[in-house]
Amino acid sequence: MPRSLALCCWRAPCFNPRRRSASLQSPYDDQDITLTATVSATETNSEAPLGMVEFIDGATSLGLVPLTNTDSGVKASIAVRLGRGPHPLLARYLGDAAFDVSISAPVHLVVNTR
Repeated sequence: MPRSLALCCWRAPCFNPRRRSASLQSPYDDQDITLTATVSATETNSEAPLGMVEFIDGATSLGLVPLTNTDSGVKASIAVRLGRGPHPLLARYLGDAAFDVSISAPVHLVVNTR
C-alpha cells in the first residue's frame, strides 16, 4: 500500500515532499531543533500506519522514534542539537505489516554559530 512521508523542521512550514528543498529559518548550533515526520496513507479508509521512524543526518542516525496517533495525524518527533554547517536531513519510516518502508525527500538545513 502506498503512503506518504513528510519531514518538518524547527520553526518551518511543513516540508512539501514534491520539492527537493525547503525554505527554513537557519537555527544556531546552541539551539535544539525539533524534527517531525508525518506518515499518512495515500488511500482513504485505510488503517493508520504503525511502527517507527528513523531520523537521519547524512549517514548518521539521529534516533528511532515510535509513531504516535495525534489529532493532526500520525507523527514522530525528535529534538536534536546539530553542529555548525550543512545538514541533509531525512526521515525513514520502517514500515509495518500493512505499509512498506518509505523515506522522505531531503530537507537541507544549515546551522549557524552565534
